[in-house]
Amino acid sequence: MSIRSIGVLLLILVLPPSFRLVAQTDSCSIAWEPIQQISHDSVYSYVPQVLAVGDTVHMIWWGTYTTGVVGDSGKGIQYSRSTDGGQTFLPERQLVTLDSSRGTTGCLAASGSYLYMMYLALVDSPAYSNTGLLRSTDAGLTWEPRRLLGDISPRAITTKDSNVYIYFFYVENNFARSGFYMSHDYGVTWDSIHVPAIRASDLVQLVSTPMALHMTRRRAVGSGLEVFYNRSFDFGYTWTHDDTLSSVDGFNSQAARFAGEKNGNLYLVWNDQKYGGGFSGTIVMRRSTDEGLTWLPEQIVSQLATAVFCDVAVEGSTVAVTWDNDLGTFDAIRIKLSQNYGESWCQMVDASVDTSHAGDPSVSVDNGRINLTWSQSGEVFYRRGLFQPTSVKEQHSLPSVMTLEPNYPNPFNPVTVIRYTLPAASYVTMKVYSLLGEEVATLLSENKAPGKYQIEWDAGNYPSGVYFYRLQSEKQTLTKKMLLLR
Repeated sequence: MSIRSIGVLLLILVLPPSFRLVAQTDSCSIAWEPIQQISHDSVYSYVPQVLAVGDTVHMIWWGTYTTGVVGDSGKGIQYSRSTDGGQTFLPERQLVTLDSSRGTTGCLAASGSYLYMMYLALVDSPAYSNTGLLRSTDAGLTWEPRRLLGDISPRAITTKDSNVYIYFFYVENNFARSGFYMSHDYGVTWDSIHVPAIRASDLVQLVSTPMALHMTRRRAVGSGLEVFYNRSFDFGYTWTHDDTLSSVDGFNSQAARFAGEKNGNLYLVWNDQKYGGGFSGTIVMRRSTDEGLTWLPEQIVSQLATAVFCDVAVEGSTVAVTWDNDLGTFDAIRIKLSQNYGESWCQMVDASVDTSHAGDPSVSVDNGRINLTWSQSGEVFYRRGLFQPTSVKEQHSLPSVMTLEPNYPNPFNPVTVIRYTLPAASYVTMKVYSLLGEEVATLLSENKAPGKYQIEWDAGNYPSGVYFYRLQSEKQTLTKKMLLLR
């Protein structure tokens, strides 16, 4: 199927300059591929989530019979993955049965080859729920048995290297309270802490950056809902006081989504009713360039006053925002991209093509690919966009010297990703050495064109310890250190 590209519909609004949307003149040079249908069965599938890690794309969604039959163990949280960057997907498989999950979806998080799926588990009777966690140590190929963490309601999960964080809330003496489960060994052992300074919330987003853990929540203020932000510099033990990121104006600010990246940039989008009536509104974004210490003013991403649910993803300077646009008689999945950290935006794209009952969008950006999923007429669909760096501006954006980035994650077990940049065509090698200087692996030995690249090292057959990886071109050699920790 071919995509319908549409121009940006600009509404003439009297807004302060800080609210103005600055448009980029091109479409970000994205080549959108045909839509793929991911779910293929007799159930009603919805609320999908996509998470891309290198060439592996993970997807989960909720499936149930359209008749609403309760107690069927054959459906529930479904999973599929792609190992070729989203070109093809393996058949779906069941992770959680319908009669053992109380919620209608799960939450995914990943650190290298470690993958976690958190959900609200139903145990023994409809009155007893728990935090259920599934873990995969091989990027979704196999899954360990379910683990129950506690009699609480989980709401968000994120990772940072070997650390895993789960936000939960619980009721004590008729008061809703907040807490965290934390693991520092890839989910093998867990500790729980309670955070009395943070009010409990049912809609929470967690994001980790190099220096801190970040959280956004929805809270009622007066007659409206607002978006609040908290930050922890000790990764969950203590938190800053509430910072209101949406304007307290009596209008609902809701359906907030959050994303961050390794340079400390944070992006928060939400649906704001002050630009539209009913549940509909405008998609608004705020961003921080300093680990959440300060936040730039609001900017409008979608000026269509019927935008509803949204999602955001980021990789480096690339920011992707998607939303479900309720047009009254049908819905459409829209997406906008920025290639300069959200300073300006490319043309809006209608990604769903057949717009009948399209909703629940989710987006992930990794390895230079946009991964977009949504539900439509009872099934789950996926579409990917590939960057095409052909403009003079993009060519000139390459650095003038060869670069070698720190591997991620680090420490790692057993897979890590190494990224590098070549300013000119060259024959290059990348080799791995032990602490004693012995060569243990050759990851690359070929002619490469100028550009940005990444490569994976699977150290499954190597012992724990410090290793060095060396990138060598015809003119330059760069070396960095990494730690394999089992």
